[in-house]
Amino acid sequence: MARLSRHEKPLLKTNEHGSNPNKIIVNQHVIPNKHLLEWSSDGKMVEIFDIESKKSKKIPAKSPYFCVMRLWDQWTESKMLKSNEDNYQSQIGLMKNGNDFTNPDYVMAYYVLLCVRVWVANKERPHYPSEFSSISHEYNQSELEDNELEMDGPVHIVNATIDLNSQHMAREVVKMAMNQAFAQWCESIKNQKWRLYQSDNDNFILSDAFCTNFLDGFHVLPLNPKQVLIAESTYENLVKSSCLSVQFINDVMKRNAVNYYVESSNSDDTAS
Repeated sequence: MARLSRHEKPLLKTNEHGSNPNKIIVNQHVIPNKHLLEWSSDGKMVEIFDIESKKSKKIPAKSPYFCVMRLWDQWTESKMLKSNEDNYQSQIGLMKNGNDFTNPDYVMAYYVLLCVRVWVANKERPHYPSEFSSISHEYNQSELEDNELEMDGPVHIVNATIDLNSQHMAREVVKMAMNQAFAQWCESIKNQKWRLYQSDNDNFILSDAFCTNFLDGFHVLPLNPKQVLIAESTYENLVKSSCLSVQFINDVMKRNAVNYYVESSNSDDTAS
């Protein structure tokens, strides 16, 4: 999967600007750091259950464990995803202060992009040998990095390369796939209304099951250990089948988790 596969290191050029002069972000969170920290008791560490090892452990929310390594391009990371996360946080801030969302579409877009991020993170990194034997001009890494930084938007002219070590074009493939999936998936749920469901006792978990859940029509966004947003269609199905409970939602989140799920620490449970 892309999360664990080898990434291309940024340009190394030791000068007055340091060893990463273009400030390329390598560790790209799949679930954003601020969202993970909603399950933290100290603002730093989170308790996870690792699916592969079947063991629980505490790790920093900033850990590379939660990241892909330079899978998508710099524009996607620093602009598309950042604005998406900032918009979401602005709405969550309103909710925490007892106010209604002023722009529910920001929350829906965040949810969909979470699903997209999980989807590409668990696919194979699209880094394959070029079928071209030669091209008119072979760009060096510095030129390709400049080209990536110039791509200020979802569509741009991509400088080609047949360098076997370059993932320049692979990042653009991921970028295009993310934008296409985001547009299609937003369209499929644009008419959904969202309900806030709260727990007084048990805690919700946060898992990387978003993509599987989305494709199954199970639209639930855990906001924090005590609150989730549920799309109207999912909410009605849960009520109809008498399954609207923290336990059932958590069971689905655990069953469809790909790599991990995050639980509230014992100190959180004691405090509540």
